[in-house]
Amino acid sequence: MVSASRIAIRQACAADVDAIAELAKLLGPRSSRDIISDHLGAFEKDPSHYVLVAEDCDGEIVGWLHVFERRVLTSGCVAEIAGIVVSPMHRRCGIGSDLIRAADEWATRRDCGVLITRSDARNQATQVFYPQAGLDAVKPQVVYLKPLPKSGGAAKRI
Repeated sequence: MVSASRIAIRQACAADVDAIAELAKLLGPRSSRDIISDHLGAFEKDPSHYVLVAEDCDGEIVGWLHVFERRVLTSGCVAEIAGIVVSPMHRRCGIGSDLIRAADEWATRRDCGVLITRSDARNQATQVFYPQAGLDAVKPQVVYLKPLPKSGGAAKRI
C-alpha cells in the first residue's frame, strides 16, 4: 500500500485514458476505452467538467474522479461527482479523500454551493467512505432511467 502523501493529484490528460479505462472496469462494464477517450477529449475543452487522477511516485494512475458543474433552476450551481474509483491495492490510505478534496476546491472556485454524489444504497463501503470524506447522506432516492436512441446528428452524445 502506498501512502497518500506519495500520491500526486492532477488534472487528467489524453495520456491517462488507458489507465482510467482500466480502473473504470471496477465500476462495471458500462464504458469502453473509446467512450472514455471521446469524453475526456470533450471535457478538456469544457470548463464545467473536471477529471482528476491520482498518480503514484512511479507514474502509475491509481485512481480518478470526474466532477461536473450543473446549474439548477431552483438551487443554483451544484458540483456533482459522477465517478470515483481507486485501485483496490491503494484503498483506505487517503487517496479517495484527496480526490474529493481536490474536487471540492475546484467546485468552490466555480462558485458551486454544494458538492454531491450518488451511491448505490447496497454499497456499504461508500456509506462508510463518503461521510469520512465530508459528504453527508441526506436522502434515499429512487433513480429512474430511460434509454434514448442515438442521435443521427453530427454532435457526439456525452
